Amino acid sequence: MNTCRICLDPNNLVMNSKFEGYHDKCVASFFGSLKTEPVLDLTEAQFYHKARSSKGMSISGVQAKLGVSVIDGRLVTCDEKSEYILKPCPKEFPELPVNEHLTMRLAKLAGQDVADCGLIKFSDGEYAYIVKRFDRIDDEKIHQEDLMQAMGKPNAESGSKYETSYEEAAACISVAEGGGTVEVSKFIFRIMFMYLIGNGDFHLKNTSILYPSNEPPKLTPIYDAVNTDIYGDSEFMALSLLYDDETTEEFDKLGFYSLADFIELGRRSGVPSKAVEKHAKKLVSTFPKFIEYVTLSYLDGDSREKYLNLLFDRIRAFDS
Repeated sequence: MNTCRICLDPNNLVMNSKFEGYHDKCVASFFGSLKTEPVLDLTEAQFYHKARSSKGMSISGVQAKLGVSVIDGRLVTCDEKSEYILKPCPKEFPELPVNEHLTMRLAKLAGQDVADCGLIKFSDGEYAYIVKRFDRIDDEKIHQEDLMQAMGKPNAESGSKYETSYEEAAACISVAEGGGTVEVSKFIFRIMFMYLIGNGDFHLKNTSILYPSNEPPKLTPIYDAVNTDIYGDSEFMALSLLYDDETTEEFDKLGFYSLADFIELGRRSGVPSKAVEKHAKKLVSTFPKFIEYVTLSYLDGDSREKYLNLLFDRIRAFDS
């Protein structure tokens, strides 16, 4: 496999680079210098051992996380003021780092605002997913809150991150942006994308609002995007699309979500149908690239086939 573990571009394979599996320009851009080797100086087992004694570590939920910074050209785990977030592969979900990186790249292809990310390896060769932080400027943290916090929901352990609808979440975003719909339209586009790629776990914790000091509130870049369908998740989406589990006549007739459902979500959220249709056209026009990227991804053959089959099935929702 000669695709770059940062950009993943199948039309620009890695050749004559300083580090195997990476374009020089991608390493320099992502890590700030070509002097930084994209590999960790610890094994995956050592990561978990270190994590248990680190106050910067999160082991809640499915995927563990730890802060990482570049120090003297090396990637070093750290407790505070990290530049990156590192996520290893949980045993319950094989290839999750590869899955997440691929899905984030697809979102980028579709024109979504996405956090910079890549794949790196532990010293034992196991893959980890690494994402660059976007909530800091000159070591100062920018205030943000996820939609659970913005909607006043109890903590994530209660399961309340699933106990609402995307319609209500969109209304919360509209309030945050002062009654506007620019960020709401972006949110609807994200929902459409997550539906297309089979993310049945796009819940309230996976969208956040950023509050820059000198700018209006806005959605953060996408920071969590995974195809859950390849792990046997049969849910169309994590939340109901419309308030109070309402469905459209089109959904009742087809048995799956289609463009009509997202247009209805847009109508209820103040987003014109033309804007939603534009989102759908973007997904359809980018679809051939999606297939190309998945086909030449680092997923194994079985996972790759499941991902491709899901994409071909879901694109029907928008290709009309």
